[in-house]
Amino acid sequence: MYAANAPAVSTLPSIAMCRNSSFENIGVHRINSTACHVAVVAGCEGEALLLGEWVKERREDLEALLDNISVVSLSWLAADIAPVGHFADGSLRARAVGARLWIVVTMQMRFAHCPTTAALLETLLESGTSYLELRVDEDHDNVCLVTPEGLQNGAEGRRQKEVPDQFEMVEIERDFPTHAGGLIRSQLQRDLV
Repeated sequence: MYAANAPAVSTLPSIAMCRNSSFENIGVHRINSTACHVAVVAGCEGEALLLGEWVKERREDLEALLDNISVVSLSWLAADIAPVGHFADGSLRARAVGARLWIVVTMQMRFAHCPTTAALLETLLESGTSYLELRVDEDHDNVCLVTPEGLQNGAEGRRQKEVPDQFEMVEIERDFPTHAGGLIRSQLQRDLV
């Protein structure tokens, strides 16, 4: 029963909110184009969600950076040392991504000093995957293309090389594990897969 002075409540249209998933398919791989994955590295999950939305709003601009690419997926990683507040996703999972080009979106400081960003970039180079660095906190000269050795002079396909001692080839015969609450940075490379 409502009081005589109860306020009137009306239902209004929903507002689209940020998706909480840390991996999302955001486009279609067009015929005769190179599939591109966008990886956001942020300081916290809130920043990651905001940058993820920024990426989705500018997908066409990102595709215009290079001829003939299709941005097909987006993932984000919060590199904060200790999670605080509300978890947007609340877990960490590895994900196999078959894109031959990546765009790594983060702040200049993370490209220069963040061990998580450095590990991601090193993994891309060692796998023979070209990537664009997009520094969102700079106004100009904020995009550069990094091409692994062996692909620079028009070499076709992936590099074939021995795996350095610090890396271990792993054949996955199961789904990647889900780490509830994420992993501490020092555990990331050791325990992710």
